[in-house]
Amino acid sequence: MEDDLRSNGIAVMTGTKASEITGRGKVEAVKLDNRATVRAEAVILATGITPNSIVAQEAGLSVNFDGS
Repeated sequence: MEDDLRSNGIAVMTGTKASEITGRGKVEAVKLDNRATVRAEAVILATGITPNSIVAQEAGLSVNFDGS
């Protein structure tokens, strides 16, 4: 997915946090936790999780490689 977004000219920033979205009636910029400011026309936020499957494994249940 990340490669598809980048190939369409969309900036993908991972491992950072948005601290503030600014603009007057629309998104104009995003302030990041590292104090950088990025100009933007839109913001898409995506978060992921890593399953905690230790209990399932200890119970002898089958889990996938990614822990799901």
